[in-house]
Amino acid sequence: MRESMTETMYEKLGISKEVYEFGQTIEAGLKERFSQMDEVAEYNQLKVLHAMQENKVSEGCFNYASGYGYNDMGRDTLEQVYASTFHTEAALVRPQITCGTHALALALAANLRPGDELLSPVGKPYDTLEEVIGIRPSKGSLAEYGITYRQVELLEDGYFDYPAIREAINERTKLVTIQRSKGYQTRPSYSVEKIGELIAFIKEIKPDVICMVDNLFFGGCRIKKCPECAVDRIADFRIVRLDGNLMICDLAKKTTAGIRLVHQHIHIEHQTFVYAIIGNTGMDRTGWDENTVSCFCKKFNFINGNSQRST
Repeated sequence: MRESMTETMYEKLGISKEVYEFGQTIEAGLKERFSQMDEVAEYNQLKVLHAMQENKVSEGCFNYASGYGYNDMGRDTLEQVYASTFHTEAALVRPQITCGTHALALALAANLRPGDELLSPVGKPYDTLEEVIGIRPSKGSLAEYGITYRQVELLEDGYFDYPAIREAINERTKLVTIQRSKGYQTRPSYSVEKIGELIAFIKEIKPDVICMVDNLFFGGCRIKKCPECAVDRIADFRIVRLDGNLMICDLAKKTTAGIRLVHQHIHIEHQTFVYAIIGNTGMDRTGWDENTVSCFCKKFNFINGNSQRST
């Protein structure tokens, strides 16, 4: 009955029965794939809810914050939630990071110094990073600060040229940047397993090198995340970005990145964070009234504001 009614509505929209049935056949053939996507989405949703419970998201996190941002419970808790979700030691989640390129530029500038060399083992990076690095001359680029850049082209099949990577790593190689998505290129996007193999190979050659992963477009579309691959072989930090406004790193590197984002006196624990976690931007954090926030917290078993610091 329901299918018949739907088919009738399609006919009213000018879509013939033949086209409708063809679409139904194609959809049926993709049912297993859609089911897999739903399973991943459900797993990751539960993972985020567990992280919110684990870090005691409460009504107090939605309160107004202003001034220098001292003791901003919402900001600090949100960063703890991201760190738990991505299985990292710390996270820097700030609206002051305006876009993906800004997040990457911040990570590079925070960890590279004059005389260091940046290596891309996955060929050319995004166009927007060319000016950040100095591939195309630009004011304030890494090249202007005496930081050199080297890249290793990919093999014909789009995967890593390990012998060339080994040759490219030298005593000045400080940071290796790995772009996971193919972006505007025709090469494949890389799985977590492939990135894990690449990082393990690089670490065997130079254990103290920093490996940074640009995780664009992959934040929630897999069960296994980049920070979860080859953990026993990766002792230092990696930075992963999600939709431009996320950096993941270890605690020391979080402080370094926070200083680079602003300056030495006003850094990670001082930034104001009047920002919409869910809902409207503006003076309040969500646009929700107290009742709605209370219902939200109870629905997902978050503890109330009075006991949010309890264990």
